Amino acid sequence: MIISVALVTIVKNEVNRIRGTLESVVKQTIPPSEWIVIDGGSNDGTINILLEYQKYFTSFIVEEDGGIYDAMNKGINLCNSDYVLFLNGGDYLNSKNVLEFINDNSGSDLLSGNIEVRSGQDYIIWCPPTRIDPDFFYDTTLPHCGTVIKKSLFLDFGLYDNTLKICGDYEWFVRLVNNKTDLKYYKIDLTIATYFKDGISTHNERLRIKENNRIKKAYPYIYRMRRKHNWFEFMYTSLLYPRYFLGHFIKLIFSRIK
Repeated sequence: MIISVALVTIVKNEVNRIRGTLESVVKQTIPPSEWIVIDGGSNDGTINILLEYQKYFTSFIVEEDGGIYDAMNKGINLCNSDYVLFLNGGDYLNSKNVLEFINDNSGSDLLSGNIEVRSGQDYIIWCPPTRIDPDFFYDTTLPHCGTVIKKSLFLDFGLYDNTLKICGDYEWFVRLVNNKTDLKYYKIDLTIATYFKDGISTHNERLRIKENNRIKKAYPYIYRMRRKHNWFEFMYTSLLYPRYFLGHFIKLIFSRIK
């Protein structure tokens, strides 16, 4: 089945990496059905590089925005394709046949593949789960550069909450699994993108915790059930292995002393 996949690229001041992002798209064996590029007002030379590739863009916007999720929402509103993949400035598609592979494995609401996470010279390959449910999102999420999302989901369940600065995609996934009981998810055996671990969410742990706590208050059911699950699991394990209980008890005492 032939589907349409839109790429949405959000960028601001990525002069050192943006060319790699653009080249990874241009070299695809099949092009995206749409390529929407939104620059938040770069002043480091990024816009000059984007202009070199403008002929490949379906839409190209340069303007100040209200943050990452405000810009991503602009991209969603502009696209008319079946699916959306966010490939933000600095990240790049991992191989030249990514879009072709996605097209051959389409049909679900969400398709998630591996991503290569780089930090300096080191890297790891992050692999998505084989299935997702509210429990999966208790303390983690799906990376947007490795997840292809059916456009209609944004129409049915809303756009990203742009009052959040770094956890808007996490909140959207939690909202989705809490409201869509028949969600079709498929894990694809492909490394979709390379992601560099030096963005705002990596270096602002305090803000990430603050926003996560806000999300937990907004969706108490998912977290309340997980806490109950953790408690029952703890009690069951403690009965089988008394040393496990003793170890946690000692940790609790020392934490109170500190």
